[in-house]
Amino acid sequence: PGAVLVQSWLARVTVPPSLAALLGVRGGERTLVHHRRERGPAGQTLQHAVTYVCPRALAEEPGLAGYRRTAAVRDEDPGPLDRWLDRAAREGRVAETITMTLSHRQASAAAAGGLSVRRTLHDDAGRLLAVTDLSYPTWDRLTFHRDRAVSGFQVS
Repeated sequence: PGAVLVQSWLARVTVPPSLAALLGVRGGERTLVHHRRERGPAGQTLQHAVTYVCPRALAEEPGLAGYRRTAAVRDEDPGPLDRWLDRAAREGRVAETITMTLSHRQASAAAAGGLSVRRTLHDDAGRLLAVTDLSYPTWDRLTFHRDRAVSGFQVS
């Protein structure tokens, strides 16, 4: 197997209406977004993670001050944001909703699956810090493992 290429970049985007209420903003407001894409040896996307940082968290967190400018942030180093997200996940609460869809391609009878995961990150007071949408468009097998104790899963 060949190497996996990881691309990572930042952007300031308009919050989609589907996330506005969750992030505590009105539709049309902008926030910092971190993209992380993993590509396989043939260039196929293996995983694409899109993390929307809650504007309140961005405004309050001293370590994220460098990202507060209104100009584009694409050339900024995502390292401070990655470290903040990792620390917040260790100290706060992470919840994940896993959605799997099964569809059939028109050209063949072979089934194609899609898997998406929505991860929400909350501080220790329960306030939302970030929402990450992960997609796995070319998966054939995935294993999710958590080290922290969980109270259970709800399947719907």
